[in-house]
Amino acid sequence: MKKKGDFSVTIQPVLFRLNVALIVSCIIIVTAFTIFTPPPHTAMYVSFSIFAFIPLTLVALAIKTFRVKVEGSRVYIRKLSGFTNYNVDVSEITAVDLTSSDPNFREIDIITIHTNNGKKVNVGILVENKDKLAQFLLNNVEDEKINKISVSED
Repeated sequence: MKKKGDFSVTIQPVLFRLNVALIVSCIIIVTAFTIFTPPPHTAMYVSFSIFAFIPLTLVALAIKTFRVKVEGSRVYIRKLSGFTNYNVDVSEITAVDLTSSDPNFREIDIITIHTNNGKKVNVGILVENKDKLAQFLLNNVEDEKINKISVSED
């Protein structure tokens, strides 16, 4: 049951749609070559599978599986591979690195969460609700565990 204040951090859906569009366009190109050029097409099928279809499919699956979900004081993490699932309480977080190109930290670029069992998760630029996660961590994690890292663009 979703309560007020609960939210999820996911990769932006436009990236998934872009990836699917690339897969579909590759399939259309291969189909066109199959119809309009004489056989054999084995080399094209093998190279298409190795260099386009398989990598794009793996990226699409990774985009769909990544999620950081906050419910109450627990943070549920499912990494890009989808095979690594764990959850931690806010009290189990040992460090939070907030990286920003803005010296005043008005906008956080990358959030890295370190847990007491040695696991860490990076939440980067291309995610939704990153600002909510940063605010949640700033409000609920002790100040001495938060490292603000300013990266200049020089």
